[in-house]
Amino acid sequence: MPQAFTHICSAIDQTNLLINTHSNSAGSQGLKITNFGSSGSEINQQERSPLVLRTDGTPRVFIDGGGNVGVNTITPYATMEIHSFTVAPTNYAFQVFDGAAIPKSQFLVRDDGFVGMQGITSPTG
Repeated sequence: MPQAFTHICSAIDQTNLLINTHSNSAGSQGLKITNFGSSGSEINQQERSPLVLRTDGTPRVFIDGGGNVGVNTITPYATMEIHSFTVAPTNYAFQVFDGAAIPKSQFLVRDDGFVGMQGITSPTG
């Protein structure tokens, strides 16, 4: 017997694209993907469980039940935690660009911990 209900957009409910939920004494649980038209869309993990985005079976983005986000880690201890899998000091773990036609780096953190700001593309140690 199925333990959850899966519903893929019917003529009755055009906003809920995918519902895979069940209810118990704790309330609704499961995953719900909703389209609000021009107002946007939502992916809702309906309990305080993690939400994981994977590529090729590997977790890439992990959101824990408390809202901490991890990139390339499933144990984020901060609001946003980024892990890089490279060891070369010229690789960037994090980078922010401006909105120019030819974007310039405004802030970056290299894998070796060096930080660059306001257009500096190669921080020195």
